[in-house]
Amino acid sequence: MKRGITYVKSKLICIFIVMLIATFLLPACSKTTETTTAAATTTAAATTTAAPTTTAAVPKEITIGLNENPTTVDPLGPFGANSNVVGYNVFEPLIGIDVNHEYYGLMAESWTISDDGLMIEMKLREGVKFSTGDPFTAKDVVFSYNRGQENSMPIRETLKKGYNRVEAVDDYTVRFYFDTFDGRFIANAAASIIVMCSQDYHDRVGEEVYSQNPVGTGPYKIVDWKAGQYFELDANEYYWGEKPQIDKAHLVFSSDAGTRTAMLQAGEVDMIQDVTWNAVAGLQSDGYSITNVPGINAMVIDFSLFNPDTPWYNLKVRQAINYAIDQDAIIAGLYSGIPIKCAYQSPWEIGYDPTLQPCYPLDLEKAKALMIEAGYADGFEMPLMYNSSTSWGKDLV
Repeated sequence: MKRGITYVKSKLICIFIVMLIATFLLPACSKTTETTTAAATTTAAATTTAAPTTTAAVPKEITIGLNENPTTVDPLGPFGANSNVVGYNVFEPLIGIDVNHEYYGLMAESWTISDDGLMIEMKLREGVKFSTGDPFTAKDVVFSYNRGQENSMPIRETLKKGYNRVEAVDDYTVRFYFDTFDGRFIANAAASIIVMCSQDYHDRVGEEVYSQNPVGTGPYKIVDWKAGQYFELDANEYYWGEKPQIDKAHLVFSSDAGTRTAMLQAGEVDMIQDVTWNAVAGLQSDGYSITNVPGINAMVIDFSLFNPDTPWYNLKVRQAINYAIDQDAIIAGLYSGIPIKCAYQSPWEIGYDPTLQPCYPLDLEKAKALMIEAGYADGFEMPLMYNSSTSWGKDLV
């Protein structure tokens, strides 16, 4: 598809966590964020807040208000909106990614890639159990990848590029075979979109029960949930890693940032996610402590270039739009100065080049000149479609 992208190439973001306690849910997730929180991801814009610090003791239970609206609990089931917060605490992939975007062994302790790139062999971690007590072995890897492909969720299309099959060599060795080299497999399929699920448990209870009550190898297990409303998590007594300090987590969901903030201030929750950025300073002044975790969210306007009769088909029009946008004013006025501007990738992303700088400073005179050259001295009208599912999308418009 031929498509041009022009707009503020700002990388939005920090994830803010205002905390009642010094630690969050998942010790293992300290490998992937700047905090010990499992709620914070490094790939999504979010603002997370919690109540003022009142004690240094770690509570046995915590209630967290989240902005998600999960409609399913099964990480490898048919298409549905699962919760990353739940997923990161309950299910684990083969490979982890730390805060520096370096890979480390998780369910797979090591891996080797053939010279031609068409085979990856992984040695699995031994002694791991699912929350049911069933052992984790190579057959669960085969089951998880096959099930992930059978349930065609769009994000898993990346698994099908060049991928042929996975085979169990022995109980703790698997091999992935490819028809063509896929440099994204480790980053996508092995470290994110496919998590380990139990074949033994699935065989005992069947697909219908399994899809409503899946189990993982993570530090927590799901004990109750209701779509779009709440999840109840208990610590997994079989967890192979460092034991969680919090025994129970109550995750409640509300899509409205104001409602979540009110819940926090009323003491109904200990922590909330995705606070609007203009509320951060006020919460800080009220004694709420903040933890920053880098995240990525680029606000863009997509211009389809299929129709040569539209103004934005003209390169000079798209350049003029870029020069006419005051990126600094948007960041300072709408987002309390929190986001940063990058040419493309952010400093914490793989492939970041510090020599690259944003190429479109504010220059209204240049924007006007380009519009005149393009034949639109008086401007033009065009429809605008924007993301309304987040507070920052609405604010920007």
